[in-house]
Amino acid sequence: MMAGAAGTALGYHLAGALPFPITVSLIFLNPVYFVFLFAGVRHRKFVLALIIGALLGPLFHWVSPDWGLAFCGVIAGTAAYWLDRRMAGGDD
Repeated sequence: MMAGAAGTALGYHLAGALPFPITVSLIFLNPVYFVFLFAGVRHRKFVLALIIGALLGPLFHWVSPDWGLAFCGVIAGTAAYWLDRRMAGGDD
């Protein structure tokens, strides 16, 4: 966690000093990280959460750029949980 915070702060301050192509290339590391992170997702509820989040994410960002990601995560995760339960037929 400390290394991530330090890397973020360092990158934020050094972004203006780096050549533009390098700065733009580094911006794409975050989405690439998430692609690799979620590439192994196989459980239905997790796949549902990713799909719902991908669909709702731009809308939530448009409504609230500061809180859109958090709201989208909570709503997409909750919706995926309930959809998965309904699909499995579990009412316990």
